[in-house]
Amino acid sequence: MARLLYRLGRLVAAHPVIVLLIWVAAAAGVTLVVKQVGSETSNNVDLPGTGSQLATDLLQAGFPPQQNGSNPIIFKVTKGKVTDSANKQAITDSYKAIKKIGFVHSATSPFSQDGQGQVSKDGKIAFISVLLSISSNELTEEEAQRVMNAAEPGVKAGMQVEGGGSIGSTLSPNDTSTSDLIGILAAMLILTLTFGTVVAMGMPIGGAVIGLTTALGLIGLMGHLIAVPDIAHTVATMIGLAVGIDYALFLVTRHRSQLAEGLELHESIARAVGTAGTAIVFAGCTVVVALVSLVVAGIPLVSSLGYTGAVAVGTAVLAAITLLPAFMSLAGKRINSIALPKRFQASDDPAHKGIWGRWAGFVVHRPIVPLLLAAAILVPLIIPVTDLHLGQEDIGQTPSSTMERRAYDLMQQGFGPGYNGPRCDGSQATPNVPPKL
Repeated sequence: MARLLYRLGRLVAAHPVIVLLIWVAAAAGVTLVVKQVGSETSNNVDLPGTGSQLATDLLQAGFPPQQNGSNPIIFKVTKGKVTDSANKQAITDSYKAIKKIGFVHSATSPFSQDGQGQVSKDGKIAFISVLLSISSNELTEEEAQRVMNAAEPGVKAGMQVEGGGSIGSTLSPNDTSTSDLIGILAAMLILTLTFGTVVAMGMPIGGAVIGLTTALGLIGLMGHLIAVPDIAHTVATMIGLAVGIDYALFLVTRHRSQLAEGLELHESIARAVGTAGTAIVFAGCTVVVALVSLVVAGIPLVSSLGYTGAVAVGTAVLAAITLLPAFMSLAGKRINSIALPKRFQASDDPAHKGIWGRWAGFVVHRPIVPLLLAAAILVPLIIPVTDLHLGQEDIGQTPSSTMERRAYDLMQQGFGPGYNGPRCDGSQATPNVPPKL
């Protein structure tokens, strides 16, 4: 393995531009293909062999499509009551428009005989119970928005209108771009302090980002072959960035150390790939095997997360042993350019010089001070444990800015705690429409 990686490192070091162009073309290519064909996702929540899945299967067999659960379209008035003539007419018009939608199996008006209990006691909140003929896995954002558009008469009447169930969840995308950006910025800061130079810092970040872009494109295409949940992209981003930066750290550190010892550039890159690269490949393969082994759980959702996570890790390994050496070859001796002030850089004699050497000496000679400092930071962080609620999460844990959370809060406000109880399949729901026998 070490000899093979040594030869690979030597080859990449000799042709860095070609390797870089291949990676850029791969990342851009899969991204463009995904934009053309779309990224398919399917939140398959089947739990084979469990009692809840058996109950769902019985509903599907005996009372289809009751297994899809109810989707409340909730109306809240700010003045008067929902039973006032104008408000009642707006809700009725919304009900009639929703009922005409092709994929709506049935809808129950809060003012009908079957809709008793769908108006709050104070008369401020009411909901139309909507039963779809398609499951949450099949419901698209366009279809969910079509249902909400049909409730436009309620909005025009001045009411707050929110969608719950799978409709609200579909229209409440989980945007993780901000957290991803924060993670990258934090990694840039840590790597800059670790390496002492901006150029060295940019190599692991650049390699991880290009590798992750390629991986996310591949995962988007995988959705056309297997069921890939929405959360897979978030999990892949988290794992891909983490291992991509971590693996690159090994390689860059070894390469800089060898350059400092006077080793020739291409030879240093080849040796770094042959030595640190061996550890990277071994560690990556171990993580891939662990992720793929999630299939043993027998839960489709978990298995899909394992497959997609494995793609992110595998791509990160390939980027570390090919793309990163190309960066190092192009940078050459300039890898130590744009350096931090001397006191923040690593020293040839780190045990006695440099900021980290001085800090290590301080910790060794005065351990009580850093111990108290660490406790002062960690103790406040564990205080929330005293108010920790264990159990299955529900929509109440989602951001208050999302439609599904607003619908959840309105149902609880109008009909009391417990009305948002989970369905038999474990997902969040409101009471189902009674089966029509």
